[in-house]
Amino acid sequence: MSLKDFVEKYSEYYFEILDELYGFNQVEYIGYLRSPQNDELIQMSLSMYFTGDIVYETEE
Repeated sequence: MSLKDFVEKYSEYYFEILDELYGFNQVEYIGYLRSPQNDELIQMSLSMYFTGDIVYETEE
C-alpha cells in the first residue's frame, strides 16, 4: 500500500511513533496505531523506501 493510500484510508487514526530506524533510502517507524472508535492500541511498523530527502517536522 502506498503511503498516500494509507494516510487516506486511515486519516482518522493516530500513529504514535516510539522508535525510528534509518538506512540507505529506507525508513521504519515503529509504534502504536490508535483507533478512533475506541482506545485500543495496535502495534504497528511502517517501512518505506524513498528517494530524495526526508523532512521531519515536530511540534516544538
